[in-house]
Amino acid sequence: MRTPRTSPARVLLLALVLGAPALAMPREAQGEAPKADPKKPAPRETLQQFLERLRGLRDGVQTQLAGSVADALRVLEMEAQVRRLPGCEDQKERLVALGAEAAPLLVDRIDPGANGTDAQKLVAQYVAQALAGIPTPSITDKLLAVLKDGSLEGRRNALRVLAVTPEPARVVPLLAQFFQQAQGQVRKDALAALVRIGGKDGVYVGGGYSSYLYTREVKNWRERTIVKFEDANAIGVTVENKNGSFSFSKNGEAWSGSVTLYEKDGKLKKDPEKKWEKFEGDKVKDLLRAFKALNAEDFGDEKSDTGLADAAKEGGVIRIKLKDNAPEIVIKVGKTSKGSSRFTQKEGSDIVYTISSWSADWATAALTKFEKGEKKDEKKEPPPGGDEDGPHGFPPGMEMPE
Repeated sequence: MRTPRTSPARVLLLALVLGAPALAMPREAQGEAPKADPKKPAPRETLQQFLERLRGLRDGVQTQLAGSVADALRVLEMEAQVRRLPGCEDQKERLVALGAEAAPLLVDRIDPGANGTDAQKLVAQYVAQALAGIPTPSITDKLLAVLKDGSLEGRRNALRVLAVTPEPARVVPLLAQFFQQAQGQVRKDALAALVRIGGKDGVYVGGGYSSYLYTREVKNWRERTIVKFEDANAIGVTVENKNGSFSFSKNGEAWSGSVTLYEKDGKLKKDPEKKWEKFEGDKVKDLLRAFKALNAEDFGDEKSDTGLADAAKEGGVIRIKLKDNAPEIVIKVGKTSKGSSRFTQKEGSDIVYTISSWSADWATAALTKFEKGEKKDEKKEPPPGGDEDGPHGFPPGMEMPE
């Protein structure tokens, strides 16, 4: 029997069929290293892969930012516990440097709660100051929520931040409504926020009122009250300045005092002076009389060289402790502004005032001001326009509508 002949075409077809798996097999499976094609572009990333990569980058940045915020807050809390204000200032600046992206991670910390400790309140105040340095609309809703339902300290802090809002058209009518319903110090804070939003020339208030525009300079009608308290409720006073550290405590109706002077190297001595024979307790009463209803002469601005960052050297720091666990009052007095008046600021507020020398001189006092022989202040009258000159508000005929 003859063997059938196979045509060349059949042989070629058979070879292609049998060789196809080998041709389709990757070079790696065949034991060969893949050769890159320099002309062939890299595979394009799909949209899903691109979004996943962006989410990964975002999560990494957020994790790093959250860690930086947590670390700054931890140090701020430590500094607040010991009331080391320069350290608190450093951490505030650190938070500001993190930028507006950090604001949503911070805003919950502006409300220390109704039962917050002094340290927690101090932390909340510095966080609010930091947020005021990085205004962003991303936290407006949260700030308005705190203003509505927060504690007294929380609402005051929210107003500090809202005063620099990048959304004035939205915030101003709501602040106007809040002002109409608020009472006490928080009402004054709301007015100060409205003034600051309005800028130098005036402030527009709408919502619950007939709309009106004040075109007078802000300083002519801004609230000038800095602090107000009953001097009979004071149980302790300290004054720190370049002359030393003075400490006074009340025993019954009498005041006792001690002073710690500086060494030659500029550091405070470890112990106070053993005797202060010339000390006169009535001088402390004079100090309290000068500060119990402290009003501003005028206001500083951002360009002013106030010296308040280092008040203990540039002017002085007065701390007044009140009975019944009332919050301590801290007044910083800085450099001179005009004439003998000096810049001043209440701890927890970002408003810079100026006060007359009648009050400021107690912050810068030397030893002799608290001693016998120094002329008494009982007959001195507070200067007009400042200190105890009474409350300040709108000029006549421009009162806030009720």
